Amino acid sequence: MEMDWYGIKNPYREDFYSDHYLCLWEVTPDEVVGTWSWEELQKDRGWYENIIMSAFEMHRRAHQNAADGASSDLEATTSTLTSNQM
Repeated sequence: MEMDWYGIKNPYREDFYSDHYLCLWEVTPDEVVGTWSWEELQKDRGWYENIIMSAFEMHRRAHQNAADGASSDLEATTSTLTSNQM
């Protein structure tokens, strides 16, 4: 279910959304993986896997690494603040 995939909480007690899809309202610049011309893509018969999915995976890993780094920084700061308060 898309809501599970994107971590969206159901605002209701009942499951009214089991057969529904989410509608994307906005793509921020940070979420854009890349842009390609069709002329560029059609040169590679496996363009989806070789170009698009490859770029998507690199983009996802970069964002995950940044999120992991931010989480580690937050944990270190919290640990330091907690230690200083004792």
